[in-house]
Amino acid sequence: AHAYSWTYRDVMTTGNQDGWTTVAFDSTGKPGVANWRQDTGSLEYAKWNGSTWDIETVDTVGFYSGRWASLIFNASDQALISYVRDNSGSTDLFLGFAKRVGSGGTGCNVATWTCETVDNPSVDIKYTSIKLVNGVEAIAYSTSADDLKYAIKDSGNTGCTSGSGNWTCEAVDTTGNVGRGAHLAVTSGNIPAIAYLDVTNARWKYAIRNAGSGCASANWTCEIVVSALVPSDVDNTLSGFAFDSNNIAGFAYQTTGSGNPLYLATRTSGSGCTSASWTCEIVALKGSEHSALIYSGTTPYLVFGETGVTLRLKVKTNSKWREELIDGCVLGCNDSNSIGLYIDIAKTGNTIGIVSQDSTNRDTQYFQTDISTLPTAASFTLSAIESGASNLGRENDIAFDSAGLPGVVYKDATAGSVKYAKYNGSSWTIETVKSGSSAGDMPSITFDGSDIPHIAFD
Repeated sequence: AHAYSWTYRDVMTTGNQDGWTTVAFDSTGKPGVANWRQDTGSLEYAKWNGSTWDIETVDTVGFYSGRWASLIFNASDQALISYVRDNSGSTDLFLGFAKRVGSGGTGCNVATWTCETVDNPSVDIKYTSIKLVNGVEAIAYSTSADDLKYAIKDSGNTGCTSGSGNWTCEAVDTTGNVGRGAHLAVTSGNIPAIAYLDVTNARWKYAIRNAGSGCASANWTCEIVVSALVPSDVDNTLSGFAFDSNNIAGFAYQTTGSGNPLYLATRTSGSGCTSASWTCEIVALKGSEHSALIYSGTTPYLVFGETGVTLRLKVKTNSKWREELIDGCVLGCNDSNSIGLYIDIAKTGNTIGIVSQDSTNRDTQYFQTDISTLPTAASFTLSAIESGASNLGRENDIAFDSAGLPGVVYKDATAGSVKYAKYNGSSWTIETVKSGSSAGDMPSITFDGSDIPHIAFD
């Protein structure tokens, strides 16, 4: 069931919108979206004008320009994008930066943007992530030389190779194959931090720009968060990383356990992680390497793809995770589309926006909702819904109405029927929906906007 009311909009449907999709809001609450268009090898940008999307092709150099895109807006509502640039005729991919200037821009496909090279170290650049630090553009990224790096826009012109001369670059971590999945976040005190993979040692790490140890640069402190198996396709690992309102860091990661479970690591003393300074908890039994995370205050909102057929949102309130199906196939159906890939999430006020890729149709999709509409779930004591028969509830499903009260559909194999139970706040009311020797296989339930239950079964 949908606890939220979702607005869905196709963003880019022309050509092969092949991923590395990113979203951000300007100060007026209008979303912008950037991604890589595979068939033209270009960086694409779309801005919602209130009724439709205005789309621009920003950079077309080479074939890979636009991969690993990351989008934010500055205080002047100018769109800022970090991404991989492809120097046509070169075998190397370098770090690019694009800024929407409105007119008079240089270095891009259109004069409304200015594009520049940040770092071209003669090895491929991957996994860019951009944020503002004290109002200045900063980018975390990795290289095919297996290094994690950080660039900030200033006149220092140190540490960068063959760039525009407007940036300072530094190597953060260079021990082993590190930096994949790099995501940058910034504390309220404007301290940058990066969550990233150490592929050599199959573990996730955390770096913060405080003078310390464990990093290649003395300006940073690096620590091991969790040692665990990483997805076999680590080249596509896109996790979520953010700080809550108390400056507590959190990031999502996937392991290769049964079903590829999804975890959230939070920098609070606890259990489940390798480091005692962190707490690791399982969020979903089936996840994917594509996820994104934001906080509203101290409440985490984690969006992820489940096995390529659904796009889901997990919200943790009152120490409990609740799940929202945003899009895709539910129990008992067979969805041929691959969705929930290359995910990003952004927030403005009570509005969250989510982008993902439909890889079957090569479309970029946008979903939006008001998170203040989340109903408060009723509290009830665990109890048996029905007892007595030997084969009750072997196949079942649950959904919540707008008041947060659960409804359950389940199979009574002994009676050969499918049943529906509704909790009223103190007890369960049970109805037989259909009788028959095989009724009730693979049941599924949802509530509509009028709190009427809809049940499907074989």
